[in-house]
Amino acid sequence: MMNHPLNNMLKLMPESTSVLYRYDLAYPLKHVETVCHFAKAKFVQELTFSLADIHHASASLFMDFHIDVIVDYLMRSHSYYLNKALPEIGQTLNEVMRNYPDQNWLGRYALPLYNKFVSDSEAHFLFEEQYLFPYALTVNANRKSELRNFKGFSADVFEDVHQHCDTDLPKVISLLELRKAEFKDGMAYRILIKRLHSLELDMRLHTLIEDEVLIEKLKKLEMNL
Repeated sequence: MMNHPLNNMLKLMPESTSVLYRYDLAYPLKHVETVCHFAKAKFVQELTFSLADIHHASASLFMDFHIDVIVDYLMRSHSYYLNKALPEIGQTLNEVMRNYPDQNWLGRYALPLYNKFVSDSEAHFLFEEQYLFPYALTVNANRKSELRNFKGFSADVFEDVHQHCDTDLPKVISLLELRKAEFKDGMAYRILIKRLHSLELDMRLHTLIEDEVLIEKLKKLEMNL
């Protein structure tokens, strides 16, 4: 049985295994197409390649995918962040704190900022899951009779009230890297920084797909309602 071409990419960039977690795929990959619908399988490949080279990721790579595939990815991403990535970072941060000589500094600056980021993320995701995603699926299915349930909600309204929840993440990383020489447990510290950077990269792609793909596709569909 032939090896799946994504395996070489996964070996080179282990962070992209977060994509596997979202879609319940096992490494090494064999035939992802037999597990996912073909369109979703193509989407998984574009995600993996985009994470490997985030600076060249663009909305154009994802514009041809249907809204239901995009919403499915965004929902899976929320679950990945809340149930895996954020708890693992929180555990590693607590481990680092136990071995850091100035726990007051961590407790006063880095930890509150990280906790704020987690809290803001939870509220942000909940709003999208209650309003944006159901609305997007309703518009995509052209179920006009159900739009009254959204009380004037639209892509433009979402943009007006939408605030990105990941702006505090680079600040957390900067704070921790500022005093990296003081961390006694170098292994836990390196794991923490690696996980934070991986999450930042992952959320950057998530934001691009949400803002520049989903919202733009919604605006075009709204013109025909």
